[in-house]
Amino acid sequence: MELNFFEKMKSKALAEIERRKKEEVEIQKKAYEETLKKRIFSTLTKEELTDILSLSIKEDAFNKVCVFLTMLSTYTDVDQLNVVFSAPSSAGKSFIALEVAKLFPDVKDFAYCSPTSFYHSEGEQ
Repeated sequence: MELNFFEKMKSKALAEIERRKKEEVEIQKKAYEETLKKRIFSTLTKEELTDILSLSIKEDAFNKVCVFLTMLSTYTDVDQLNVVFSAPSSAGKSFIALEVAKLFPDVKDFAYCSPTSFYHSEGEQ
């Protein structure tokens, strides 16, 4: 009879351990999902954006952030924005724009195009 009592206690203890394990797994899942949501949808500060862009563009913090935000604004309902770099020849005016453009998957690079080239390539797309 005592053996039966101990078997019942053992069974209850194992069931309680299993329940706590499942509860702990659920808590960990929820914590992971919350952390993931914060990472994906958290607000990016200007400093964090500058650090990310500094991986390929070492200097010109203001210019790289300005170009990035201008390119990003094309995905919103805000009016079109334009950026103009004014510098001497071979000063690297296009480098920042080309490097930032690599972060956007649907940007096409048209270099050395005449206005009529767009007219003639209209049917090719």
